[in-house]
Amino acid sequence: MSLALVRSVDSARSMRGLLDAEEFEQELIDQYSLALSAVGITDVTAAHERAAVFEFSGFLGRELWTAQAEDADRYLRWVRRDRGLAKSTVAARAGALGKFYEFVIRRYQGDIHAIFGYVVTQPIDEFNRPRAVRAATATRIPP
Repeated sequence: MSLALVRSVDSARSMRGLLDAEEFEQELIDQYSLALSAVGITDVTAAHERAAVFEFSGFLGRELWTAQAEDADRYLRWVRRDRGLAKSTVAARAGALGKFYEFVIRRYQGDIHAIFGYVVTQPIDEFNRPRAVRAATATRIPP
């Protein structure tokens, strides 16, 4: 029989003064990368997903857990229009962010709320998630 680590409900609150938001955010991204590696995602793919999260963080200009759907709307529009990236790249970025936020919500929602007072929401939703990008030949009607 093995022992399990049991944590008090108030333990996260006591960390508030000890934890820097930037360090905690970096830890979230590192843990996400570790989880990707655990399921067999290649290092190259994990690096692309991390890069998308870091880019969104820089665009957002505040903690990642404070992001809302409107922030994702602005980011995805900026990536597509201002940076001129391909639709498939925008879809990949949205997918990476969606997975990252699912990870954060499922594993760290309680800690983030207890420490920082935020309830994390999924900023990538059915309204701003790009549709699947198909090959140009898939929509051609044969003569």
